[in-house]
Amino acid sequence: MPKGIRFSAEVMDKVLQECKTLNQSEVARKFGISEKTISKWRQKFKGMNTPDIKRAKHLEEENSRLKRIIANLMIDNDALKEINAKKW
Repeated sequence: MPKGIRFSAEVMDKVLQECKTLNQSEVARKFGISEKTISKWRQKFKGMNTPDIKRAKHLEEENSRLKRIIANLMIDNDALKEINAKKW
């Protein structure tokens, strides 16, 4: 699989379920992903099922969006402070 591809929650759940019965390297070869990716998923989504994984991914995306909004607001705020600090 190409680098940076996003996997759906269903695929992640399927991979993690298969890891319970098969060797992690076999599952990695079957799905065309690295063992390191599977290890990260196992740590991050341990014990979760598909709806929980979807919710976690959604919350991560929303969190990153909100962080970008805050960063932009801080830049705007800083610019306004500079303008306001100048003597007229």
